[in-house]
Amino acid sequence: MKKKNLTLQDKKKNYTGCFLKEAEIPARLGKTIYIRQEYHQTMQLIVQTIGEGKVSLFSYLDNVIADHLERHRAEIGELYNEYNNPLANFK
Repeated sequence: MKKKNLTLQDKKKNYTGCFLKEAEIPARLGKTIYIRQEYHQTMQLIVQTIGEGKVSLFSYLDNVIADHLERHRAEIGELYNEYNNPLANFK
């Protein structure tokens, strides 16, 4: 099946629909992580401006991470399996 070439307008709509939506769990059920200050500032601007203040930074980051893990599921799984069985090479 041939992949449809999306217009910039379609890509923008897809982006906002995928990343600028509230997470399925409340932030208080998550964990604290540390990120670079410049990334925090950039993401804060994205959620405040593009998200019109209707999406939390937690939700945006949760959606970005979920998308990354889904897109790279196969590679992550293969790499994990390579490192997860240290006795396989033991003789």
